[in-house]
Amino acid sequence: PIDALNATNKMCPSRRVVALEEYRPKDGGMLEHDPETGLLYSPGLGGTEYPELFGKLTPTGRVQQAVQADLYRVFDGLRRMAGNEARLVQVFHAFDTDQSGTLELPEVMQLCRAMANLSYSEACFVQAMLDTDLSNTISLQEFVDGVKACSAALDDVSRTENRVLEVLQQASTRISADLEVFWATFQAHDADEGRGLMDISSAGRFFKDLFRGVDGYELRVLVAYVFMRDTNRDGMVRPDELLQVLHAIPMRSPKGHTYRPGFHTHQPTNQLSETLNSSSRQLAWESSISHHRKGRESATGGGGGGWNPNSSINSGYFDLPVSRFSSAAGAMGGPPPSLLSA
Repeated sequence: PIDALNATNKMCPSRRVVALEEYRPKDGGMLEHDPETGLLYSPGLGGTEYPELFGKLTPTGRVQQAVQADLYRVFDGLRRMAGNEARLVQVFHAFDTDQSGTLELPEVMQLCRAMANLSYSEACFVQAMLDTDLSNTISLQEFVDGVKACSAALDDVSRTENRVLEVLQQASTRISADLEVFWATFQAHDADEGRGLMDISSAGRFFKDLFRGVDGYELRVLVAYVFMRDTNRDGMVRPDELLQVLHAIPMRSPKGHTYRPGFHTHQPTNQLSETLNSSSRQLAWESSISHHRKGRESATGGGGGGWNPNSSINSGYFDLPVSRFSSAAGAMGGPPPSLLSA
């Protein structure tokens, strides 16, 4: 597979099924390998659900294991953080180091690392989930409500977790139903630079153009999830990798069974639809998180949840690549030791 891996930015716009091959690491065991992207997976159990991402095979033949970052680890961390409301208020104020009444990204990172043992990319995802008014900060009310919602079980899955999974499921379903639209949109975005890569800012613009009707909150969840799963840890993603991170392309195992697109959710996904307009094709997006929409209209510039290029979403959040998070967090001081041991 090394020849294929040497073409670092090679794209496969005509591929409709990922043919995985067996890969046996030097230390034993067996993994499933996509020779086009280098992505490695733990072997599935014979079912149709996507296998667990193990890491990536580099062009030099080294196995780079994926950062332990996923939805379930994030939600488990928030559940451990949850307690009575007075306790959550105490935690919030301990990490609000500038006493502004809100938590900015470096403070969220410090909180998530100290209280839930989450990585920087996972902390970014936490901010995307809890910042429901799209202000680029988390208020006390957003923090308390968000953490409590993450621990409020509904058939063993919290309300927030289920909403996030619905966003991911909708993205997976709509992209996999028309991969031509996905590739046409990406190639239009990549026309100027021709790098075959996206950073956080360009990924936000890409999803905004790909999905007609996606609102700011859902857009942030999508982008934060994609970069939480960044195997290179460089804040960049290839379109072929993006398809696999979003479970949006079928994969065939070396044993011949097929892993189908999609995420497991506890709610039915809205009926698939797509639209044509006069200039370009888009995939229609129907908001599955109506609970937040009313409170977000002022932040997104009006009703309907449309993208507003003048909002703080565009100028703030998407201009901060994942690779810069650690330096921002490292400058922050920790909370009182007594709070961590409480």
